[in-house]
Amino acid sequence: MGYEDTKKRSVKKYGKNPYKKSQKLRPNSVLKVPVWPSIELHKIWKQWLAAYRWVYNQCVEFFNNQRTLPKGKSLDQVIQSQQVKPENEWTIGLGKTRQEAVCEAEQAYKQAKTANNGQSVQLRYRSCRNKSQVIQFKNDAYRNGTWFPKKVKGMLFCTAIGYQVPRNCNYGTELVYQRGQWFACFPQYIEPTTTGSDQVIALDPGNRAFLTGYDGENVLEIGKGDIGRINRLCSHLDNLLSRVALSKNKRQRYQMRKAATRMRNRIQYLVKDLHNKVASVLVNSYKLIFLPTYETSQMVLKSIRKINRKSVRNMLSWSHGKFACYLEQKAARSCVLVVRCNEAYTSKTCTNCGHVHKNLGGSKVYKCPQCGHIIARDINGARNIMLRALQATAFTVVNDSIVVSDAIPTGAL
Repeated sequence: MGYEDTKKRSVKKYGKNPYKKSQKLRPNSVLKVPVWPSIELHKIWKQWLAAYRWVYNQCVEFFNNQRTLPKGKSLDQVIQSQQVKPENEWTIGLGKTRQEAVCEAEQAYKQAKTANNGQSVQLRYRSCRNKSQVIQFKNDAYRNGTWFPKKVKGMLFCTAIGYQVPRNCNYGTELVYQRGQWFACFPQYIEPTTTGSDQVIALDPGNRAFLTGYDGENVLEIGKGDIGRINRLCSHLDNLLSRVALSKNKRQRYQMRKAATRMRNRIQYLVKDLHNKVASVLVNSYKLIFLPTYETSQMVLKSIRKINRKSVRNMLSWSHGKFACYLEQKAARSCVLVVRCNEAYTSKTCTNCGHVHKNLGGSKVYKCPQCGHIIARDINGARNIMLRALQATAFTVVNDSIVVSDAIPTGAL
């Protein structure tokens, strides 16, 4: 006689309901707003910053001493037990933001260990004298236009003219204290918009002009001569730092260091403004952008470089690497494709006959010794980048999108 299990078994699959998962889209932009808190709120933010730094340094000490976690406890629980001690009670006000500091330290340790081929490493401690300090908050910390409304109790902060902070944010936010100035960072998702153009352009980064572009019909010289203004500001900065080193008055040295900070910010803001305007024009006017991999960090090494220190300073001041990252991010929001290519020998090769001019040097004008073709050096390089990239890249335009064929390997570019 057989027996049947008459007990009704649940057919429910245990696990997360896919419909209850977060529907948040991955952010593709960050809104960075300069803010000025009240005196009381500034003190609270500084205390949070110190507590966040203390938690991070405790984790760094744990990793550097190669300690082992107690059984059944996480690193966050170990740090939380240390906060209960009387000498560390001032850090309790940080709340659950402590977990962000612990995660940041763990990620830093994993990345450093991976970079060192799995061997033990010694992490650096964070200092209160660092030029840039960051607090990372969870997505529920920012509500009603401020962080932890119950803790700040109505204390307000103001923003710069033309900026507006969101009322709430669904993503994790950041507070940045940089050179005495507070910045609020809000990740956000911007809906991609398709550009109305289908043109192609090749860019040639340089020193005399920030970029030289060629689109088959027109030549764009972007930032030509603008490096002169940046050089003048850099000269003023050098003069100011020399006076700081020679001054014997403590108050005077303090004021001149503050002036040097303002001068650095002015230079950075000019370069950033150029990056934003150039990226906006390129993304709105072209569908495919060829941008060479401009390895600035390798070209300025003293052991292998063949350029003078003035050219090195110009190259570093333009910040071509930052511009490339920003252009790729902005292009992704406008359905524009940025293809990184190789620019080897594009300045030395004649765009008319293909002859390689080995003694070109630093000439501004390219004069071919074989066919006599005369053309501006940067324009010659931009045109050769266009020809080389089009030869090595197969693409088709489908409706409003552009598709690059996988038949040709990326290394060929």
